[in-house]
Amino acid sequence: MCEHAVVVAGDYRLVELLGAGGSGRVWRALNHAQESVAIKAVDITRQMELGEMMHLRHEVRFLKLMRHPNIVRMIDAVETNDSLSIVMQHVPGGQLYDHVLSRGCLSDIEAQGLFTQILHAVNYCHQNCIIHRDLKPQNILLDVSKTIPTLIDFGLATYYDPSKFVNTVCGSHQYAAPEVFTQKPYIGPEADIWGLGIILYFMLCGQLPFDDVSRPELTRKILKGALTFPATVTPDAIDLMQRMMAVDPTARATMADIEAHPWLNQTTRFHLTPPIPRPTISNISQLNHRVVKRMVAFGFQKSDIVRELATSTATASTTPLKATYFLLDDMFQRESASEERGLRQSRSASFPEFATHTISQIKIFDHQKHALKPAEKNEEVLSSISTLCIQ
Repeated sequence: MCEHAVVVAGDYRLVELLGAGGSGRVWRALNHAQESVAIKAVDITRQMELGEMMHLRHEVRFLKLMRHPNIVRMIDAVETNDSLSIVMQHVPGGQLYDHVLSRGCLSDIEAQGLFTQILHAVNYCHQNCIIHRDLKPQNILLDVSKTIPTLIDFGLATYYDPSKFVNTVCGSHQYAAPEVFTQKPYIGPEADIWGLGIILYFMLCGQLPFDDVSRPELTRKILKGALTFPATVTPDAIDLMQRMMAVDPTARATMADIEAHPWLNQTTRFHLTPPIPRPTISNISQLNHRVVKRMVAFGFQKSDIVRELATSTATASTTPLKATYFLLDDMFQRESASEERGLRQSRSASFPEFATHTISQIKIFDHQKHALKPAEKNEEVLSSISTLCIQ
């Protein structure tokens, strides 16, 4: 990516380059109130891999819709002629991956504290028919005290339908479930359960369960599923990880199995947050037509929306369509509440809700004149009027 200032919504001053890769960069920036945010800036002028732009748009959509204390909160998103920038909550404590490496491994108590919160975040996704598909310790950030985890990077996330099977190949090789490599049909949550098992193993053992410089050999090890454990790992923890990393996805532990497992219930009873009760829509007049309009823009068919929601019962299982409807409804309610509190009157407000401005003018910074290098801090102010990537 060219080393230049990326135009984003509102005024943000770049202060630190947090990370860089082939597709873009992540900066820490300050808003007018001197609060830190993270800006993920992607250069869309380069040659992009097939589906990469779709994954970026999916990440924007899912982060915009979801609201959970252990999922990174999105503040804004801007798409210009040469960049896509996602402004998010800044999580200052670094990656779980680096934290574990610096400690060697984590104690049961520390691992339990982090793992239960990660479970809550992933369970929330699954309750809304969303699978992450790239769960790994690098995609979990920690606060300064290293006690509160935040799940990030929803670029590979997608909806899943509990009544349908998929055989998509995606994710990071060392953390991917066996069924991903064999392309055997799977629903989705079971592959996330495998990823959670890898994360737990890494926290307790200080290393990955499957690793090899040879990709074919790494795949062979994953498909075999043979696990070895240090002597310091307790029998209960071993049993839980073996069940979460069962090679056969139909034999793998479910969220309910994990919730009830002795390792998570040693001192107090662990409970996952139950699904939010959703109202029953008995006829079309009860539909939120603003939500329906947005769903049509997302690609849903209006006839499907009306048929599935107006005929749904309180006991009917959740589908991607129903999950999207109620997540959008929640999002609009949050926006209305924020407007009533006056939190959206200024772009310098403390972590405002996601903006819904339309574009009227975009100023593109000259790539050479405004070149930014990692060492240059506290110098560049970014300003623009925002537009949504997904309306």
